[in-house]
Amino acid sequence: MITLGQEEAEILLHTSRTGRYVTGDPQVIALAECGLLNDYGPQQLAGGDRYFTLSAAGREALNAWKEAQPQPQIRPLTRSQKRWQEYCAYAEAWPISFKAWLKLQFPKKA
Repeated sequence: MITLGQEEAEILLHTSRTGRYVTGDPQVIALAECGLLNDYGPQQLAGGDRYFTLSAAGREALNAWKEAQPQPQIRPLTRSQKRWQEYCAYAEAWPISFKAWLKLQFPKKA
């Protein structure tokens, strides 16, 4: 398995999103020589630039690179967000406004 750097991964990401990469960049040509991209050579419709698509090996390398990236941390919900979620669960069964629900949950103290 080939280890991708940030620049190589961005090239493969672009190719996977658009379905193609049109350039004469030596770095992209090197990726094709490694078997990560399919090279269709210079194309007249591309202004003479080379036309590349993502190969199966490139897709595998890109998936491995994505899995190795750090995952974003999920922040805990605030008290207000938790209250809203509780209300939404309650409101599915009992049609009541959020204001009325809050009054039920937090009655005024005498």
